[in-house]
Amino acid sequence: MNVLKLLISIAISIGIIVFTYWINNLNIHKNIKKVINIIAIVGYAGFQVVWIQKSLLKPGADSGMIYGTAKLLFNNQDIMKEHILSYFAYYKQNIGLVVIYEKLMQLFQTDNLNLFRYLNVVCNVFMVLGLNWIYKMLENGKKEKNGLLFYILILGFLPISLLSTWVYGDFIGLSLSIWSIAFIMKYQQNKKIQYFIFSSICMAIAIMARSNSNIFIIAIAMYLLFTISQEKTSKEKIIKLLIMCLFILISIMPNKILTNYVSNKYQLNNRKEKSFITYLYMGVSEGKMANGWYNDEINDINNEMKKHPKDDKTIENQTKEKLKERVKYLLRNPGYCINFYKYKVLSMWAEPTMASEVYNSQRDVDMSGNKLLVKLFEEKNFEILRLSQKIINYIIFVGALICVILKRKKMSNEMLLLVLVFLGGFSFHILWEAKSRYIISYVVILIPVATSGITELSEKLRTKEKKIKMLKEGEKIPNGE
Repeated sequence: MNVLKLLISIAISIGIIVFTYWINNLNIHKNIKKVINIIAIVGYAGFQVVWIQKSLLKPGADSGMIYGTAKLLFNNQDIMKEHILSYFAYYKQNIGLVVIYEKLMQLFQTDNLNLFRYLNVVCNVFMVLGLNWIYKMLENGKKEKNGLLFYILILGFLPISLLSTWVYGDFIGLSLSIWSIAFIMKYQQNKKIQYFIFSSICMAIAIMARSNSNIFIIAIAMYLLFTISQEKTSKEKIIKLLIMCLFILISIMPNKILTNYVSNKYQLNNRKEKSFITYLYMGVSEGKMANGWYNDEINDINNEMKKHPKDDKTIENQTKEKLKERVKYLLRNPGYCINFYKYKVLSMWAEPTMASEVYNSQRDVDMSGNKLLVKLFEEKNFEILRLSQKIINYIIFVGALICVILKRKKMSNEMLLLVLVFLGGFSFHILWEAKSRYIISYVVILIPVATSGITELSEKLRTKEKKIKMLKEGEKIPNGE
């Protein structure tokens, strides 16, 4: 049965590629294409708005703490409460998101939860537009680019739409990170300083919204470093190096300054901050959900650290020893180690819904009132949803691999930048906490790469077919083909 599903998925994937290739060769007026694209994006946003309106979810855990604290600040209520202060001392990376939420409440003069869900929709639309701009820059205006396949992949990547109800910084950070990449690529093309400034500002806000955006900073810094060799004079190379350093500073300093300011204002520095050792230990631990995911042991460690904030080294050192022993065990048992990481990787990268069904359900809420959700997650419909997302993922990953293989000798720095983001995200979560929702950023960043790769393959196949036809007819093949 699994083999049959795989064959069906492959057949449909090939069918989609062939269909988009055929449509791309039709002589459709560019204005008609633009209208179709606009209608598709409006439909994409419209579905998310309806999905949000039907949602019965309440923000909980991290989401609830961030939204609740921003709401208290907006309403000038007391936040000097033990559970709030200890939380933000422990998770300082979430301070920036509280400030963003509170400022948005001030701007729109409402603390309605749906404000941030609709913000997700806006960010998702801008993510599509940003990725499309990146794709056009990668193709450098080539007529053969397959815009239809691009839109099928990005608009058909349903976890983003389904997770628009999730009130957190994921899509704010992702959208701004993508636009930061687009602006820095544009800066590299024409050296206009405004694009560099826009890129830096986008990345600075992205870091406030989602700390995982640091992976994008590292990739962009490496991209700028690679482009130094393209500069003609020593002066230009030094300027480019300074630009790279300035980009890093502008990107990370606002959040650092904000975090330090809030920490000093509310005396959070005297409380326990979560150690990166805990995340590393989580990354090598087994759990009920999957390898490397949040588990009961990590929950106990967190609770102990919060209970004994002044004894901040004892529990951390105990966790460090556990981490050392766990790493030794993995190294001594290579077979087990390979299987452990195989299932950790699969739990993230082979889960086609990116846990969007989990984040749209809640234990203490009767979800039967949301008929759209119930209908979508019914057994048969859910299987169709999973199959459709597997197909999208197959095309993205295989297309990206094809692109890397075909363009390995002539890969542009811009293409390499997107691949670096993916490799950075993949490598990071090998070591860090795992969760399928976390890898959405690194999947969608491959969509321009995948589309470009499939377009390149289509062109090569068409050229080969043309050569065969010419040889059969006895014609001379032109030089360079």
